[in-house]
Amino acid sequence: SIHVVDGEGGEGAALDAETDFLQVALEDDPQSPAQWPIRTLEADALTVDAVEEADAVVLANVPSLSAAVAEKLRTRVREGMGLVHFMGDRTDGAFWSASPLGPGAITGPVGGVRTEGPYWEVVPLATAHPVLRAQRDPESFLDRALVWGRWDLEWADLWARGGEGILGLQDGAPYMVQHGLGEGAVLTVLGSADQEWNNLAANADFVPWVRETVQAALRALLGRWNRPLGTDVTIPILPVWVSAEVALRLPSGERERLTPHQGEGGTWNVRPRPLMEPGVYRFLVDGRETRAVAVRADETESDLRRADAGQMARILPGLAFEEGSSSLMEGGAGGTDLTQPFLYAALALACLEVLLARRAGRG
Repeated sequence: SIHVVDGEGGEGAALDAETDFLQVALEDDPQSPAQWPIRTLEADALTVDAVEEADAVVLANVPSLSAAVAEKLRTRVREGMGLVHFMGDRTDGAFWSASPLGPGAITGPVGGVRTEGPYWEVVPLATAHPVLRAQRDPESFLDRALVWGRWDLEWADLWARGGEGILGLQDGAPYMVQHGLGEGAVLTVLGSADQEWNNLAANADFVPWVRETVQAALRALLGRWNRPLGTDVTIPILPVWVSAEVALRLPSGERERLTPHQGEGGTWNVRPRPLMEPGVYRFLVDGRETRAVAVRADETESDLRRADAGQMARILPGLAFEEGSSSLMEGGAGGTDLTQPFLYAALALACLEVLLARRAGRG
């Protein structure tokens, strides 16, 4: 599941909470590869166990974290879990500057509440980054999005952590950045997720921006849980789930009960039978989805577009193939277009079939 953490807390009017706009953007996303369920938490509910069961965590104006939760979150990110961090007026700058989960030394906040004082326009920087590359027009993405308040980050600090800028502001300051941590990534927005410091939530690009940001954070995990047919998987579970009903929902919709086993070091896991049907397998604990595994057919067995020149030469000996051809039809010996020869051969076979049919009829 995706844990969206509200650092402001408290009940308020509709769309007034720190995470309301994020939740609207993430829920019922038909493009989500595994359609992770969304769980909204207040900051004090983000425990070590909550981090353990999450596939991605989205922090919204969370001041700081306890030492135990911060360490668990760092470990999970290093293992491939995604982390997205929206800052705000409650952000503890000293904590996030010192934490490896932060993008570097931040100062501020700079500016003020929306509609008060000067503002900065949002500028796309890394149009090749997955967050922007997925958009229809990366160059004009978030056009007319305005920012009144933000945290400042020196580019040198970001680069020292191997990070990169995704979005900037017109004065040259970074606004959305990413840095790696082990196998995972942390995507940080140096502004708020609500409309207190900016008008991004009112922008037509807000929903695809939030969705692609979470997808980018999940990328390492998606690669790990995207498996070929016949794969064996071992899914770690929390000790408190041992007495619960753990099940696997098959792509067909049927459910299979799973029995938890204790492995080395006292950890618990479940291991279903090999996954032989393409589609999404969902692991359920007392009916609630905790993880999903996508199983794909082996495309290299049937899709010649994925074969390189050496593989094609073994399949069809005697013909020369050029690297970079996207299909068999694009090039044969010497790079010749094979479309017409194949067409003529098909027509000749069709004519031969008609002649043989006529002779058989006369006989």
